[in-house]
Amino acid sequence: HTQGVDWQFDETVIQKHMNLFAKRENAPESTCREANEKFMLEV
Repeated sequence: HTQGVDWQFDETVIQKHMNLFAKRENAPESTCREANEKFMLEV
């Protein structure tokens, strides 16, 4: 992701999304972190 300024703003939104994902999937934090990295690569 190259839009540094926008990413600073969107980071909290994405983090909330990943937290909801982790709760829904009952996933451990490490899995959430891996999913977050994959999600960031897709953005």
